[in-house]
Amino acid sequence: MTESGANKKHSFTISTQYRDNLYLGMNINSYNSEFKRTDYLRENNYGVGSDFIETEFENELSTLADGFSIQLGAIYKPSPNIRLGLSYQSPTWYRIQEELVQYVATYREDSSDEVDPQIINLYEYNVKTPSKLSTGLAYIFGRKGLISFEYNLVNFQNIEFDTQQGNDDYINLNKEIKSTLKKAATYRIGGEYRIEELSLRGGYFSHQNLNKTTPDFSKGYSLGIGYDFGGSNLSATFLKQKSERTELIYQKGLDDPIDLKNDQVQIVVTYSLKL
Repeated sequence: MTESGANKKHSFTISTQYRDNLYLGMNINSYNSEFKRTDYLRENNYGVGSDFIETEFENELSTLADGFSIQLGAIYKPSPNIRLGLSYQSPTWYRIQEELVQYVATYREDSSDEVDPQIINLYEYNVKTPSKLSTGLAYIFGRKGLISFEYNLVNFQNIEFDTQQGNDDYINLNKEIKSTLKKAATYRIGGEYRIEELSLRGGYFSHQNLNKTTPDFSKGYSLGIGYDFGGSNLSATFLKQKSERTELIYQKGLDDPIDLKNDQVQIVVTYSLKL
C-alpha cells in the first residue's frame, strides 16, 4: 500500500478584547485536499497440483475534496494567574470527488488472464465531519512556569454522508457509523518550570477509543529541556507514544480486519535564533 497527497487550509480570522480579562476570536476556514492511495496484492503460494502460478490485484483511488468550517474561541482571566479557555469547532462540510481504477491478472503454467479495462469510475458526494468542543485550564506561576490541562470531546456518530439522492449505500453507511462509533475524549496535561535560563517540560496525553467494539486509542508522554542563550534557544524533547487500531485491508472482498500496534519513540533536538 502506498499513500501520497496534501492538505491545504486558508483561514480568515477576527478577534476582539473586552477589558483586560476576556478575549474572543473566530476563524472561517476553507480546505482543499488531494490524495492518492494504491493497494497492490500479489499471491504466488499455491498448493501442489494447482495450475495457477501467480495472481495480481491493484486498486488505485484518487480523491479531491473542498470544504469549509468555522471556529469560535474565548479565553477568560479571572485572576492574573489563571486562564480559562473554551472553543468550538464546527463540522467541516466537504464536497468530494473520487476516481477509482482497478486491475487484476492471473498466471498459469501455459496461459494468463488479464482484466485491465482502463475505465475510471467516478464518485461524487458530500460528507460532514463531527464538531469538536474543547476546554482548558492553565495556572501560571509568575515567571517560574505553568501547568495546563486540556479536554476535547468529539462525537464521531455525527459523521454523515449525503443522502439527498436517496442512495441506499450512503443511508446504510450512516446507520453503520451510528452503530459502530461513539464519543471520544482526549486529555492533555503538561507543564513547564524555569530555573533562570533553563526550562524543564513534561506532558501526558490520552485519546479514548472511538469504536464501540474494536481498539482504536493512543496515549503517550513527553519530557523536554531547553536553554535560553538570549539570542537563541536550544531544546531537546523525548516523546514516547503507544497506539492500537483495527483496519481493513480492502473495503470490499478481502475485508478481514488486521490489528495494528505501534510503539513509537522520538527524540527531537531544535536550535532557534531570535531575530
